[in-house]
Amino acid sequence: MSNGTPDLNQTLLVLIPKMLHIMEGFGLWWADVRQNVTWCVGNGHDVDFWFDDWLDGYGPMINHVVAAGAVGMQRVTVAHMTDDHGNWRWALFEHLLPLPVLMRLAATMGPKQHFRADSIGWKPSNHRRHSIKLRERVLVSAERKRRHFTMDSSCPLCAAPIEDVDHMLRQCPPFKAIWSALVIPDKLSLFLNMSIREWIVCNLGMPHDIIHPIENWELRFGAIVWNMWLQRNSIVFDNPLEDNRPVLERTKAWLDVMQRARVHGAAPKNAVSCSTRGPVRWKPPPTGWFKINADGARSPAPGLAARGGVIRVVLESDNLEAVQRLQVVEARVTMIHHIEELLGRNWCVRVT
Repeated sequence: MSNGTPDLNQTLLVLIPKMLHIMEGFGLWWADVRQNVTWCVGNGHDVDFWFDDWLDGYGPMINHVVAAGAVGMQRVTVAHMTDDHGNWRWALFEHLLPLPVLMRLAATMGPKQHFRADSIGWKPSNHRRHSIKLRERVLVSAERKRRHFTMDSSCPLCAAPIEDVDHMLRQCPPFKAIWSALVIPDKLSLFLNMSIREWIVCNLGMPHDIIHPIENWELRFGAIVWNMWLQRNSIVFDNPLEDNRPVLERTKAWLDVMQRARVHGAAPKNAVSCSTRGPVRWKPPPTGWFKINADGARSPAPGLAARGGVIRVVLESDNLEAVQRLQVVEARVTMIHHIEELLGRNWCVRVT
């Protein structure tokens, strides 16, 4: 310390270990993320044929090379492995890869120069877009510590040393008191000690032998859990709730609103039905048109796919997801680029 100013060296001695720990945690987190990242090939200019993960279900091609040392470290793009028409240049790699991989490549259409740029995708999602889904690993303190987001695994409400999902939902004293007021006394031990999965299934079913008679229990149960989570997070992140009533009072208010909506919330007269289910039946095309009825199948294990059709053109499919993907602006998988190319030709095509 000099002239009231903290010594820089002392400050760095304190900060650097903390920064290194943060970077180490980030590295572990990124390793988990990276294994779920894949490339969605567009024109093939940005994707490394050998070292990037781009072929569904196979990982990087370098992991399948049959001759050690046969592939150098120089970058070879997927575009380089195809000609101008998107056909694979088999002579460049067929002697280096096993038959199952080659068969999978044969069932995969290659990129073309005018396709959109390659993009990053997310493996767990069928449409290759990243999304956050509800899983068993809720971000309670123990899980946040496991992911290196924090060093503290204790409960922020009762200071128990470990806050896991079971503790947060059932064992934490303020929340345990809520369940104790609702569960039949001699069933409380069963309620608090069954597995989380069994507990959720039970409460969303018919738990009349465990819970005091309560109307619409499955709705009340969900609202209680959600309000417990909100209350817990308001404390963890020091962000007080606008509605600071106790959990059960707030839950009752929510259920009252839902009940009124059920009784009085009829759909507007101009509401449009969004149902995606219905009978699939053949419809004749308009006058002057021919229709191709097509269907296809793909086996994930060997990666083989087949498509067949029966002969201007109304292309009809019973696969709603396929139709939706064709109608969005952003394309994510190579096949969509090829279909877009066909749709863009000088003919009139309708997809239904």
